[in-house]
Amino acid sequence: MMHCDITILHCNIAMMSSDITIRKIMMHSDITILHCNITLMHSYITILHGNITMMHSVITIMYSTIIDITILHCNITMILSDINIHLLNIIMMHSDISILHCNIIVMHWDISIMHFHITMMHWTFVYCTVKS
Repeated sequence: MMHCDITILHCNIAMMSSDITIRKIMMHSDITILHCNITLMHSYITILHGNITMMHSVITIMYSTIIDITILHCNITMILSDINIHLLNIIMMHSDISILHCNIIVMHWDISIMHFHITMMHWTFVYCTVKS
């Protein structure tokens, strides 16, 4: 991550219509978020809504077939912190069913207004499980 104030070490994203399971660990920053649990109800859509709760767990990302640009709007509550993130904008580019390359860059982080934007480009995912 570049120019970011938080770190997501463990993320768990569950999508109802996901095809594959991928694993990725991110680090390097000031604040550490040990766990993100995201539940997404639909695939093949541009805007997804979910709820994220920070806890402790191993990172597991369920990736659905989302192509080109995907924007995720989520509410985040950090159990291990007093900070509440009300808005999370995630822009995913260069998506591919077999290979995902994205890189997380925090564009803006402001605790007072409680929102930040993340632009994902050139991520590298390691596939763990392929769902039938």
